[in-house]
Parts: sequence; C-alpha cells; structure tokens
Amino acid sequence: MASFLNDPLLQVQDNSIHMTVGSRLISESIRELSPRIKKYFESTGYLLNELKCTVNATEIEEYKVFTPEQKFAQMAKEFPVLKDFASRFNLDING
Repeated sequence: MASFLNDPLLQVQDNSIHMTVGSRLISESIRELSPRIKKYFESTGYLLNELKCTVNATEIEEYKVFTPEQKFAQMAKEFPVLKDFASRFNLDING
C-alpha cells in the first residue's frame, strides 16, 4: 500500500485523492465507483471528501514501468538478503 500511495500518478492531500489515468474509460469507471470508494473509506474511519481523476495519456505513457528484474534489483538494494535468498533457492526473477 505504501508504494501505491507514493506513486507519482496518485496524490493524497487533505482528505482527497487525485489520480492521473490514461483513458476516459478508466476515469469513468472510477467515477462510477466513487460512492462505494468513499463509503469504504468512511467505514474504516477516514473522511474522503473528493476522488478526482485526470485523463492524461501522455503522462501515463512517460511513466516508467519496471520489469520484474528491475523491481527485484531495487528491492535487493534495500534488503540485500534477497539476493542470497534468490541464490539459495535458485529463483528466476523474470516476469
């Protein structure tokens, strides 16, 4: 969840969530689900005043998607024991 909230295409501020999505279809789906999402937040004790979507396909396209190998390398920087784990169990970190 923390990595999701740190996503540059998602901003959480002052009881509102602003998402940047790549298509109108996704934006409309989120708008349709908005009441259910707000209700969920209320049930967990949070007040969500606004759920806003901006359609920006260019920004989405420029957003770098990491391969499984790149994700593993980044995690291994933080937790070096992962390299040892992958080696001991002969894990193939490919998508």
